[in-house]
Amino acid sequence: MKKHLPKIAGLGAVALIGFAVVSFSLTNSKVSDCATITDRPCFDQQTGQKLLILNSKTGENSFSACWNSTSKGNRGESTLQTSVCVEEQYSYCTEGKSGVVLRNFSGSCGGVDQDSGFIVPPSCTISASPSSISAGTSATISWTTTNATSLFITNIGNISSVSSGSRTVSLLQTTTYTATVSSSDGSSNCSTTVTVNYPVPTISISANPSTILAEGNSTLTWSSTNATSCTASGSWSGFRETSGTETIYAAIATQAEAPAAIRTYTLTCTGQGGTNSKSATVTVNQANTVPVTVIFPNGGECIAGITQISWSSPTSTEVKYWDIGYSTNSGAYYKYAIWLHDPAGRSYNWASYDVDTKTDIDNSQVLLQIHARGAGFPNGTFLGTDWSDNFFQMHPTCPGGSAPVSPLNLVATPTTSSTGEQKVVLTWTDNSTDEVGFAVQKRIPGGNWEAPSVSPSGITYAGLQPSTTYEFRVRAGNRFGYSQVVTVTATTNSQ
Repeated sequence: MKKHLPKIAGLGAVALIGFAVVSFSLTNSKVSDCATITDRPCFDQQTGQKLLILNSKTGENSFSACWNSTSKGNRGESTLQTSVCVEEQYSYCTEGKSGVVLRNFSGSCGGVDQDSGFIVPPSCTISASPSSISAGTSATISWTTTNATSLFITNIGNISSVSSGSRTVSLLQTTTYTATVSSSDGSSNCSTTVTVNYPVPTISISANPSTILAEGNSTLTWSSTNATSCTASGSWSGFRETSGTETIYAAIATQAEAPAAIRTYTLTCTGQGGTNSKSATVTVNQANTVPVTVIFPNGGECIAGITQISWSSPTSTEVKYWDIGYSTNSGAYYKYAIWLHDPAGRSYNWASYDVDTKTDIDNSQVLLQIHARGAGFPNGTFLGTDWSDNFFQMHPTCPGGSAPVSPLNLVATPTTSSTGEQKVVLTWTDNSTDEVGFAVQKRIPGGNWEAPSVSPSGITYAGLQPSTTYEFRVRAGNRFGYSQVVTVTATTNSQ
């Protein structure tokens, strides 16, 4: 049967063998890491410290070597049992506790047992209620511990109420609380997290008025909450303040959009709670006070050099000039051709600068656009618009005819007006019968040529710098191409 091994003052544990009393010390009497011990007793046959030697014993037991061993071959029941008394010492782990047992076997294996004591590491639990809150609101952190003598919680500090307690916290960001408990038998930790949620930004945006005529204006007004930055997209772009107003000018509807276009102004705002977007729309109605109809080129034609473009429109005293442009990218963008300040005009001999410099040559997706515009150049009111019905082509030369021959006798004559204005008068002799007009350009030698002007017989350049040399060039053109160029230079008079 089991008995408790007695203790004698000044001695360690004692074993009773027959009528003799043998004393010894229990070294390494606590297990430091239960994870290295199996659920079987530990017994090491490697001899280290001699705890007890009996004459009838066939082996010596070393507990210290067994204590530090992680080899399974060094763990297990003793194989050194004899018919006489054998002293054994081994470690064990049970229910998370660690300890040492000293056993004294004799004869029929009756004997005495003694536990040297248990290591009981401290433990803890910690929780947050609620575990998810809105920014600036509160949560309660609660904890309980066992076998602990001290408690420290990150983001709170040292805690005096070790066994249990709570603390109310107000947070602006997600925070983790880790509790560390300690005692003479070790330490452990536990943790909980409070998730802080920020509201998603809200946006209000409006356009006033929401319906306008082409190139009219509207005022955008917007505001937001819970946002730190905003970005514009759609029919406007770039960074914007989180609230504000802005006047927008709506471009005229394109051919694909006519007779009205919807312009969308989107504002996207971002804050700690995420991102949100909202839009306002402006309807741009195409003005049609004065109907305009493109006649030539209206689709399918090939033009090169100088081409007479033509259109029809009823007579109107409201029309002050014609705004003519062309697109080489299927109508996505229209380039300037001419502002024709002739309200009665219904045609123009056009020499495209881009064709002339050959940046748009061999383009088969060209469209013509003609606006009738009212008073207020260059931002006169749109009165009416038309486009060529289909694509036409622009090339250096076109089939179906030939380019004209060059002009002769190009002369540049400097003159000075009665007000001192410097001018150069260009004249030449027409040497062909099939030209539409003459493309005339000027530059200061070494500089870039200006966009061509078209003249039927001669041209005067006014407003020139005194005592300055200019270079001029002239070529005849029709819709099939240009003639060879002729050039001349002239130096203006001094003041």
